[in-house]
Amino acid sequence: MAYPSFRRVVTGHSSSGRAIITNDDTLYPGDFFVPSERAQEGAFGATFLFRTTAAPESNNAPFEDPANKSQPISEAVSSNWRIIDFPPNSTAPFHRTLSVDFGVVIKGEVVIELEDGVETVLKEQDGVVQRGTVHAWHNRTAENARMIFVILPAEPVKVEETGEILKERQIGE
Repeated sequence: MAYPSFRRVVTGHSSSGRAIITNDDTLYPGDFFVPSERAQEGAFGATFLFRTTAAPESNNAPFEDPANKSQPISEAVSSNWRIIDFPPNSTAPFHRTLSVDFGVVIKGEVVIELEDGVETVLKEQDGVVQRGTVHAWHNRTAENARMIFVILPAEPVKVEETGEILKERQIGE
């Protein structure tokens, strides 16, 4: 079964300052590692919905569509809104981002695993706030799972006992 589409509506302003709908699109998940290609069954899917490039963001700038383009998970000044599709019996390896991630399971069941092996099962309508930890994601079911994320930049974690600054860790490092 293919990953479902997602309708994205973006508002803005006309040249006279009136509220308008600037975009009303149906988006399909791209391959997580090659976003310009449609996600195939059994692969991780990623739908990039919206991205800011400053804080605060300008509502005067034209909308730049991030869909089907490669996007970093997190950046120093940008935020992003994305959907991740997890194929059955899959794992997204351990990683750490310099971000605060707000995630909600909107389909299926996903497990977040921390670096010490602690696991928490997240079911539909469960949310998680991921605060710069080393973590992995698992879908241990026979069905596709889907999460929606808003990812905001954050300062690196400073270890209280040692003063060490914890660095970003790419997927699979």
